[in-house]
Amino acid sequence: MKRTKTTKRSSAKRNKFVSNRWVQKLAFPGALLLGLGVIGLAIWWLPSRSPGAQVGVGADGFSVRELKGVDLGVADVVSKTIAEQELKSVAQKVGNVNKSGTLSLNGNRNQTATYYFKSNAGTQSTLYVDVLIYKNATALKSDNLNKRTADAGKINGNEARYMHAATIGSEREYALLVTKDLKSYKFAITQPAKNITIDEVTSQEILKKVAARANL
Repeated sequence: MKRTKTTKRSSAKRNKFVSNRWVQKLAFPGALLLGLGVIGLAIWWLPSRSPGAQVGVGADGFSVRELKGVDLGVADVVSKTIAEQELKSVAQKVGNVNKSGTLSLNGNRNQTATYYFKSNAGTQSTLYVDVLIYKNATALKSDNLNKRTADAGKINGNEARYMHAATIGSEREYALLVTKDLKSYKFAITQPAKNITIDEVTSQEILKKVAARANL
């Protein structure tokens, strides 16, 4: 899941550039980014490109561009202090933030910040925040963020949705979506699917507290 040579991990851990949010969508027929996984693999192997160079186009014309030099400020959404304080009941140690590069996903901009930590059981886990900034209200509406999610109420006046627990490669993920204007934030905790030590209820409680303190 590392992106930027940092973020979301490849295959089992998420492609360096493709957000986990989009990888999950590939599981559903007709999803907006159907085929983006293939594009992601192409991005992984392509050499350095000029800023804004197109790096992938799906069969349906969906384009993915790496935006070199563009920073959406995702690393400032959740500070290390907040991560440490909210994970203290389940984590031994939290590492420094690992920031990804930025993508244009058909004109919508995307970036992720990840904190790696060891759970109390000693398993490698992550807390990450992924931001997707939609190009306009039509693009936000067409993505239908409420589909296949459950109402999580309001967080600081912003709509929050629980995402279904998902197993992606070798990892189990619990996630929460928070939408503010044209920005959709995904807060998530991942851990080895074969050694789950932080249950879904605990994970969601932590994620809601993190989101409530986040700089959206």
